[in-house]
Amino acid sequence: MCIFFLYGKKWKVNGENGHKEAIDLADQTYRKISKDIEAYKNRDSKTDLITEFARSNYINRGLQIMVENKKNNNISSEERLFADPIILLDCFARHVAYHDQDFFLHVYGPFKESDLTRNMHNSLIGRMVMIGYNRREEKLLPFDHPLIPLYVWIRDHT
Repeated sequence: MCIFFLYGKKWKVNGENGHKEAIDLADQTYRKISKDIEAYKNRDSKTDLITEFARSNYINRGLQIMVENKKNNNISSEERLFADPIILLDCFARHVAYHDQDFFLHVYGPFKESDLTRNMHNSLIGRMVMIGYNRREEKLLPFDHPLIPLYVWIRDHT
């Protein structure tokens, strides 16, 4: 399982302050997911991981997104729901806990032109990525570099 977060999507990661803010956000995300995984692993029943999520977190977050989109006339609620970082983090944490797996997160960037192939320039130059997997470490992945699934996803979605 792979999860990634793109920092600087709208305005890129600019200067030392932008870099520091992205790293701080990545650190907060790591702390939250670690805490959530531990909490989910300590549940009495693995069934609780699924039913509570569907009943509580998912429904409540979906309603919150719908209200926000209605106020701001943003992208469709469905698109936002499937890309919501809170929901994605929770899905990842529950998956790792349910299957009693390890995980790692790693931050890359900000990317320079020389770091990327030409078809990735518009999507990644000046941005940072935090990518995570349900594996203990990078060398246990079934591909040569952790960013390969991100590149494939960008290629298929841009």
